[in-house]
Amino acid sequence: MFRRQLIGLMLLVGGLLLGGGGWSVASAAGNELLGLFFGFLGLMTVLSGGMLMQRGT
Repeated sequence: MFRRQLIGLMLLVGGLLLGGGGWSVASAAGNELLGLFFGFLGLMTVLSGGMLMQRGT
């Protein structure tokens, strides 16, 4: 039970870093489409981590 919550928390943090960091770097490079892709990928990672944490309780 605790293991699923820990993996879910790591997915939440990783998704925030991936979405925010990837979006800002790609947007600064002038590629907004790649920035949107990284933002969407980060959002999906955060959502899957949250669902995994909910399931672990």
